[in-house]
Amino acid sequence: MDKEVVALRDFQTFLSQLGTVPENKTKFYLHWVRRFLKFCNYQFENINKERVAQYLDSLDAEEKIADWQVKQAADAVILYVEQFLKKPLQQIPSFVKEVHEQDVKIGHGEVSLPDALEKKYPGAAREWGW
Repeated sequence: MDKEVVALRDFQTFLSQLGTVPENKTKFYLHWVRRFLKFCNYQFENINKERVAQYLDSLDAEEKIADWQVKQAADAVILYVEQFLKKPLQQIPSFVKEVHEQDVKIGHGEVSLPDALEKKYPGAAREWGW
C-alpha cells in the first residue's frame, strides 16, 4: 500500500481516538498533513522542526493561503509530528505567530467575523486567537 495512504489513514484513526480535533475539521488536518508529507517527499526520517518551519513559511508565501489557514496548517502539522510521530518540536507556534504579526502590520492577517462579533469586538479579526 502507498506510504501516503497508510500514513494518512493511520493519522485519521489517531485523530478520532485522540478526540481533540472536531470531526468536521479532520479533513482539513488531513489535507495539511498530506501537503506537508508531499513537501517532505515522504521522507519521514527527515521530518524535524526545520522542515516544519520551511513548510509553514512556504504556505505563508503563497498568496492564495490566508493567515488563518497557515495557523490551521501549523496546528495540524505540529499535532502530526509531535503527537503522532512523537518527534519533539520547539518554537514553531511562535514562528507562526510572528508571521501573523508581520501580516497584520502590512494590512493582512485578518479573518472575517460575523457582523455581531465585529461590532462587539472591533479589531478582533486581526487578533492572534482568531
